[in-house]
Amino acid sequence: MKAIVFDEPGGPENLSVRIVDDPVCKENQVIIDIKFAALNHLDLWVRKSPTYAASTPHVGGSDGSGTISEIGTKVKNLNLGDRVLINPGFSCGNCRYCYMGEQSSCDSFKIMGAGPWGTEAEKIAVDAKNVLKIPDNITFEVAAAAPLTFITVYRMLATKGNVQPGETVLVTGGGGGIGTVAIQMAKAMKAKVIVLTSTDKIEAVHQLGADVVINYLETPDWENEVINEGGADVIIESVGEKTWGKSIKVLNKRGRLVTIGATTGALGETEIRELYRKQASIHGSFMGSNEDFLKSMNFLFDGSVKPVIDSVFKLSDARLAHERLETGKHIGKILLQV
Repeated sequence: MKAIVFDEPGGPENLSVRIVDDPVCKENQVIIDIKFAALNHLDLWVRKSPTYAASTPHVGGSDGSGTISEIGTKVKNLNLGDRVLINPGFSCGNCRYCYMGEQSSCDSFKIMGAGPWGTEAEKIAVDAKNVLKIPDNITFEVAAAAPLTFITVYRMLATKGNVQPGETVLVTGGGGGIGTVAIQMAKAMKAKVIVLTSTDKIEAVHQLGADVVINYLETPDWENEVINEGGADVIIESVGEKTWGKSIKVLNKRGRLVTIGATTGALGETEIRELYRKQASIHGSFMGSNEDFLKSMNFLFDGSVKPVIDSVFKLSDARLAHERLETGKHIGKILLQV
């Protein structure tokens, strides 16, 4: 089969189309013929850092959709030809965290494409428990664009942030895959949404339903505008160092800051007094549980949250797709058509 492979960490120039062995279907797995794969920032980190990919040569990609072409002997709930998407989080099922239903805290938790080979290929072998059928009204493109961002955002908003109707949610990065989903999902939860974004993404963010949009490039003291809007009860923090201190400043009493990333640096300065005076809290969040995944997919299947698709590249143009992602100019998800 064809796959996008890299042999050593580095830039997108290290990616190449290569013929590799077809995956072998184990008794508890299915083989999926991939129709579309979707890129995430994780794919950049995997490609650039030797600590992410378990070994090389490596095939990245955490999101994908397609049809089942082979079924393991112990798989009972899936059929040949089923249209499916993939839960990209893999856990052991036997540790204390898995027994608690907190699969993303599993001692051996892995994300597809970051360790195990991923979806940037014509075929992939996946445990049947990680496969979900797609309703007929959901296209392969939309299905591929959803899983990783939807499960991540749902956990941040609902499981960790406990967003309530009428509360205010601040999204610190509104134009990427996480931000475009967070805006819609928070609105579906009946929250007011304030978004920080750049000049070229303002119109798109408004169209997604944001109530207040702040151009952080033109408003370096954006925290004052957020405070004037009544502050934030929940903050979806993915930027890291550049926004961290101000994010804590705009938290309301009993507010919840939920962080999933540090794209601008990992050493954010914390004003501790802001936390204890407000009785505010900081939550780390990473992917989500199996329950988070299924609940997040309800937003996809009922149409209340729709993935924003920035662009679609051929599998053979994966290098161009990675370059597009690295520019940061995309709005929503970048897909590969296989």
